[in-house]
Amino acid sequence: MKRPLSNVQINDDVQNIDERTCYWIDLCLRQEEIELQSLVYQTLLKQSYIVESPLNARFLHQNLYPLKMSERDGSWTIAINNNTGVPKQLVDIVLNQNTTFKHFKYENLELLSMSIIWLFTCEPLPKCCIVNEHTI
Repeated sequence: MKRPLSNVQINDDVQNIDERTCYWIDLCLRQEEIELQSLVYQTLLKQSYIVESPLNARFLHQNLYPLKMSERDGSWTIAINNNTGVPKQLVDIVLNQNTTFKHFKYENLELLSMSIIWLFTCEPLPKCCIVNEHTI
């Protein structure tokens, strides 16, 4: 069973992130190993709406935006379509407006929105972004 995103766990993890962490993430994303890239993207999505995290949606955006579409589709799109658990949790935060959502500040919502927008670049659209046969 997958654990839900936990703000306590994630905020604890934020304290351990430094330039060396970002270096290793960049290095992992440059590898042509889809399982490794998928693991990194899932981790970035878990951090994506945390304002204090240097690995939030802005970091994700900085890594995805410069890629050519074919490069992005060869990593990001495959990673998301092969593992929709974390993206689904992000979409559920918005759709269900759960406790996490109710405690969000504007900056959290902005980062969450940026993450979800990146999900829409995946083709085909991840199932987590389709609700009752309608796209969110």
